[in-house]
Amino acid sequence: MRNMYDHGRYQCLLLESEDMDDSVGAELAFGGHFLDFPYDISAGTKNSVEEILRAKIDAADEAHFVLWDKEQLEVVGRAKIENLDLEKEDRPEISQSYIKMDRRGEGLIDWLYEGRLRFLSEEGFEHVKCKIEKINTASFKAAIRNGFSLYDPPSAHKSGDQSADHLTRRVPLADMRPTRDYTHNSAEQEL
Repeated sequence: MRNMYDHGRYQCLLLESEDMDDSVGAELAFGGHFLDFPYDISAGTKNSVEEILRAKIDAADEAHFVLWDKEQLEVVGRAKIENLDLEKEDRPEISQSYIKMDRRGEGLIDWLYEGRLRFLSEEGFEHVKCKIEKINTASFKAAIRNGFSLYDPPSAHKSGDQSADHLTRRVPLADMRPTRDYTHNSAEQEL
């Protein structure tokens, strides 16, 4: 796993292929996958999901991230980037941003945005996009807060789909910083 952004208490971690062979990496992947899952997760369920997770993490056109809370020692968010197999002048898509239900409203999604945008910058992409359902106002506000703005892609006209807002932003993010500051008073714990 690679630490894409460390805010002191929170780390945005990129999951990599070899992580599924490491007990800590595998637990992070499972923690992200089963975030807010309402039932205990059996060993059989973990075994059946392991190959699915491995395939997702190994996919060349995707990148998967978890948000780790070093104070609570738990995964509190997950996200991914799709369409990484595009040419550098095209726009990969930030998607599946999710924060644990009991941690929403704290602005934690900002750290997942920061980590994903830094990853894209390292990969040489100049722009990124996201598509957010119109009824998902919290996600829309988070995207705007993290530098995205509305745009009207030609593909939306072809499909006739008007149920979502399309947003985009430039990637080289040396100037990008989340708008809120979170304090922490715990001992620094690394994974």
